[in-house]
Amino acid sequence: MVRASGRFDFARVQAQLEQQAEALADVGRLSAEIGFPTQHLDRVVVPAPAVAALVALGLAERPEPLHSPRSLGQGPDNTGTLRAMATVSPRVLEFDVSVDRDRTAHSRLGGSAIPLEDEWWAEHLVLAGLVRCTLASMDYTAHRAGFEVVGAGEAHGTVTKREDDGRYAFVEVESHLEIELEPAPAAKVVRELIERAERGCFVGNSLTAEPRYRWTVNGAEIE
Repeated sequence: MVRASGRFDFARVQAQLEQQAEALADVGRLSAEIGFPTQHLDRVVVPAPAVAALVALGLAERPEPLHSPRSLGQGPDNTGTLRAMATVSPRVLEFDVSVDRDRTAHSRLGGSAIPLEDEWWAEHLVLAGLVRCTLASMDYTAHRAGFEVVGAGEAHGTVTKREDDGRYAFVEVESHLEIELEPAPAAKVVRELIERAERGCFVGNSLTAEPRYRWTVNGAEIE
């Protein structure tokens, strides 16, 4: 506090206030020059190093990002409005079977019944379904890519008690597919076809024990 001879020196206080007011006026003029709004003057905290022209102050409030969310998804008329994306519903496939008292299985689509035989357990049918499903997926994938394909396959599965829940289930499943593609594609194309065929098999995708696939294409085993 400023005193003079035991009393407040009002003249000196007034002079200091005038100097502070002049300093604020200078800041206001600088703000007007560089385009800062005057309501942010009370939030000037520290001077920032000059990074670009007309940038001299660091504000407590962060500036608006260069890529404003309002600029995303603008239509051709540049109105700034977001256009709704069309929602594509996934395909839904349903399958129905029935099993008689003598364990003969029937497909709702018709066709030959599958009788109960001692050599065919339900687990064999699961493995057969995996091989057929994978080959069907390869047929679809190869034909769409312009290739003719023929093939066969086999599968092996191991059932034992699972460690996580103590239930007996498939814990390992392996499938070996042998196919021939015409015309013979490049190695990169073969790998792409295999990847798509494996991803497209509904049965394989449904198994908790993820199948391990081996492929032989045109006589060459694919690593």
